[in-house]
Amino acid sequence: RSTLIAAARIKNQLATNHLAAMKNIECLVEIGVAREEIVGIEHLISTNSLKDIVKAREMHVMAIFLEQEKQRIVGRMNEKRIAAISAQVSEKASASARVRAGVAP
Repeated sequence: RSTLIAAARIKNQLATNHLAAMKNIECLVEIGVAREEIVGIEHLISTNSLKDIVKAREMHVMAIFLEQEKQRIVGRMNEKRIAAISAQVSEKASASARVRAGVAP
């Protein structure tokens, strides 16, 4: 319930302050959106963030494909290793999202 309320509030703030919000994340903070609420929507705010996200997704897919290819060459498939690489790349992407939103520890 609180997530829906927060989403509605952010949506309203974006609608009423659209031009300012589209400039950068700092503008969203200035109009009352908490940095923690920005994680996951930063790509909607900054075109640079969107480019970074697309690049990170491509790198994620490439990391998995490369590991699968290595395993095919060796002749031994290890799904746990593939899952571990995927988790590692996903964690890096999550950390990057927190940095973009300005909430990194």
